[in-house]
Amino acid sequence: MNATDSVLRDRLAAEYVLGTLQGAARRRFEHWLDRDAALRGQVAEWEERMSPLGSALPPVEPPADAWRMIEQRIASQRKRVNLWYCVEFWRAVGIVASLAVMALLAYLALAPRPPAVAYVAVLTDTAAQPELIISAPPARDVLRVHAVTARPAPPGKSLQLWLVPDSRHLPLSLGLVPGEGSRTLEVPAALRQALGATATLAVSIEPAGGSPTGHLTGPVVYQGKWLKRD
Repeated sequence: MNATDSVLRDRLAAEYVLGTLQGAARRRFEHWLDRDAALRGQVAEWEERMSPLGSALPPVEPPADAWRMIEQRIASQRKRVNLWYCVEFWRAVGIVASLAVMALLAYLALAPRPPAVAYVAVLTDTAAQPELIISAPPARDVLRVHAVTARPAPPGKSLQLWLVPDSRHLPLSLGLVPGEGSRTLEVPAALRQALGATATLAVSIEPAGGSPTGHLTGPVVYQGKWLKRD
């Protein structure tokens, strides 16, 4: 790796965080991380930028009944003794705590989980600065779009996302994307197969509501490769 190439360093840091940097390349990068504090800082910045992709479950409150049972058992065991040495008290607490953990695990097992992220693209501007993070589950039926920075489209304009399957095909519209915040786009069934490992995603500035012709007409401001996570 050219230690002075800032664009290359930033892209490798992004791929490392995404998990697309594999094998010997990943091991070399980790070796460089041990010796380069600035590179570690870039990785930390990408981890913060990628945090919206995290498919973690939302915070879950323990079932109310479990906490009431704990309180009732504790209250029933209160006596004029030092509870720290009361074997029966700790046995009761242990039993109820185990029940609470089992109830919480059962809830988590049944709670709906967001689809896993199987595909991802980081769209950058002409200065190689990340602007949009786009991800999709294995089925590629939806795209989750997150704007890294707040850059709305100019007044009277819209940001439109395009799929470029390869150099032989014209860009295909995937819909309008936000200049800030997040949005979920449905992918038409006819385009899901084209969202393969060789595809490129691009964003252009189009008239309000999108291109009137159905084809790319405005300047391309962001683009990035569509990558499959291993």
